Amino acid sequence: MEMEKDGTLPFLEILIHRKKVGSLGHKVYRKPTDTDLYLSGQSHHHSPQRIVVMSKLLHQAQSITDEESLPAEICHLKTTYRQNGYSEKEISLALKRAFKDRKGTLAEENKPIANACLPYISTISGKISSVLEKHNIRTIHKPPQTLRNKLVRIKGDFGLKTSGGLPNSM
Repeated sequence: MEMEKDGTLPFLEILIHRKKVGSLGHKVYRKPTDTDLYLSGQSHHHSPQRIVVMSKLLHQAQSITDEESLPAEICHLKTTYRQNGYSEKEISLALKRAFKDRKGTLAEENKPIANACLPYISTISGKISSVLEKHNIRTIHKPPQTLRNKLVRIKGDFGLKTSGGLPNSM
């Protein structure tokens, strides 16, 4: 059970606080152990995977934080993005995307005719995507297989053949 301390009450990801006028305000709550470490902007991941980290945090700020606390939250997120290696261009693009109107939806004629799911390889994936895009095929990049995934079995085969675990002896 959480108790109010210094006029604030943390609840899930929200920090509820008392305002001087008697009403309640709310903003994003971070535990004292939070390190603000996320997927590095310099990592070997496809750019949409890195962008999703930024957009998730911005969406959280928009949906949780009240209007008074939003500028401070955006300032905190910009600092966090810089510490995680994101460029100023990536930060400004993420902010523009987060705060623009959501009216622009895909028109029927702009929908892709097919999807191609490919492993992400930094040197050629972008080139393949642009060729497929010209033919109205959407490319979905996934992280490549690692040697560990190919060699290690997470779950072992215990030889259970029936639901109760007893072999059929009849």
